[in-house]
Amino acid sequence: MSQTLKSGFGMLEIAMYVAMLAILATIAIPGYNSYMKSTRKATTNGNLSLLKNEINRYYADMGRYPRALDDLVDKPDADDTGAKRWNGPYVDVKGGGLPQDGWNNDFVYELTPGGAHPYELYSYGPEGEDAPEDDRITAW
Repeated sequence: MSQTLKSGFGMLEIAMYVAMLAILATIAIPGYNSYMKSTRKATTNGNLSLLKNEINRYYADMGRYPRALDDLVDKPDADDTGAKRWNGPYVDVKGGGLPQDGWNNDFVYELTPGGAHPYELYSYGPEGEDAPEDDRITAW
């Protein structure tokens, strides 16, 4: 009587394969998460810098800071005294709108006359609006 050899993996080979995948995942996932965190923060800082520059360019043209970030994109009405000096759009919105932070949230922009800066521009960061004030990523 002849024996027939069966091809395929045995339980031991499958268990070793699963164990190796688990070890690789244990090593790779924290590294990936760290990489994504630093990438999101770098994106946020880059977009804050871009917006800050364009806000200052708007100020140079108009003689005042924008009331909202949308003013960097939308031309003022003809009856606005600064409409003729508007030299925008100051931000290219072909990609679908104003730049966002690394977590795809809108930046917060507030005029702060008499404050330490003429305006505040920041991201709440990864925790969103619930984040403590110390965790904000600011343009200043």
